[in-house]
Amino acid sequence: MTFLAGGTGAVSAGPNKAQAQAHLVDGAFGTDKVTLELATPRQEKAVHVYAATWQKSGCPPKDCTYQIECSTDGGKTWAPILKDWKVVCRDPDPGDWWSQTLSFGDLPLTDAAGPVRVRFSNSGRVTYLKTEAHLVYQVQNTSPVKVTYAWTEGGQNKQAEHVYPAGAAQEDASWSFEAGANPQTTWVQYAAE
Repeated sequence: MTFLAGGTGAVSAGPNKAQAQAHLVDGAFGTDKVTLELATPRQEKAVHVYAATWQKSGCPPKDCTYQIECSTDGGKTWAPILKDWKVVCRDPDPGDWWSQTLSFGDLPLTDAAGPVRVRFSNSGRVTYLKTEAHLVYQVQNTSPVKVTYAWTEGGQNKQAEHVYPAGAAQEDASWSFEAGANPQTTWVQYAAE
């Protein structure tokens, strides 16, 4: 077994609409503008943001551009996550259309200290059906991780456990165990100690 602790955590606005709704600070679902705001749970530094959206695009798709932007200063300045994205139509166009589109992007952050806003907009007044954003942050306090591996061997349930030390920032391949002939994995559990 090889294990590597990444030292990061994530907080999400989505993927479900109700989860994103709890982070809505401007605009509204069912309109052409939505802004979500996320913050790390204990004022950790944010290092990356991911965003995705599902929107109507028209039938045939409207000629417009889609933007996803990020602000780390309460909306004073914005950086592009996705800039001027378009639905490209190429001849010969089909006679049938799917009137929805998906767009997404991500942006590394330089140790953002406060809440992060993610703004979704477009130039064609296209309706956003769902948006989501995910903020990755540096974990302040790491802890040991207990891994339990469960399998069946010859019809019998078996388990093996190992604890990896806190703060392991390099791959650790020190754990091995004998699983017998033709083992079948049933589950693996990772638990912070």
